Amino acid sequence: LLDDGYVFGLAQKPDDPAFAASQELSARLRNLGVSVLGTAAIGKAPEDATVIASIESAPLGDIVTEMLTNSDNNTAEMLLKSVGLESKGVASTSAGAQVVMEKLKEWGYATEGLVVNDGSGLDRSNQLTCDLLVSLLGTEPGRALAARMAVGGTTGTLKDSFTEPPALGVVRAKTGSLTGVKALSGFASDKSGVPVFSLIFNGSGVNDASYYRPRWTELLSLLYGYPEAPSASKVDIRLDSQG
Repeated sequence: LLDDGYVFGLAQKPDDPAFAASQELSARLRNLGVSVLGTAAIGKAPEDATVIASIESAPLGDIVTEMLTNSDNNTAEMLLKSVGLESKGVASTSAGAQVVMEKLKEWGYATEGLVVNDGSGLDRSNQLTCDLLVSLLGTEPGRALAARMAVGGTTGTLKDSFTEPPALGVVRAKTGSLTGVKALSGFASDKSGVPVFSLIFNGSGVNDASYYRPRWTELLSLLYGYPEAPSASKVDIRLDSQG
């Protein structure tokens, strides 16, 4: 998507980002003095079309880092569609979601009650558990994501959270937010063997910082205060919550 779907002068992203990108590109070319024939449209370019410019994608690892650090919904959706294209030959959300479910079953994870309807998590019908998230993050590939997540008090969606030691600059996690839902999953630090955690709060008021931040802090304090760093990928710590 051109400029991640943003259109200059609009406060919100358009309903049809593909058509908007066509309009935006045409307008920018004209502003640069380039003659553009016809009007903006969307469609598949003819196979014999002349290539006038090209650009290489950033490495997949960098794309994933940006997505996790800044909670980039557009990138998450595009990656899920890319998964569908690679495995099913169809670049669609449903194809990508099907691959996710198939792979989780293939890898031996319990998928009962799991619902994956999009890549960003914005669909309110999605369902998953903290246990599944902790199990996935506790694997070797999962732990590799620590280096790609937001850092407490430093970057991305955690820049304004965990601004005091010992979590400052140490905790690495991915946030998730919907009205009535607040989630945080990640690692106490990027060191090998550190505990993996996942919190998902559901209910009225959970989006208020006065509700979730003390609980986030309490969890990390318990993890950092553990007398000996546990080698297991899951630590059973129960907090008073609504979900």
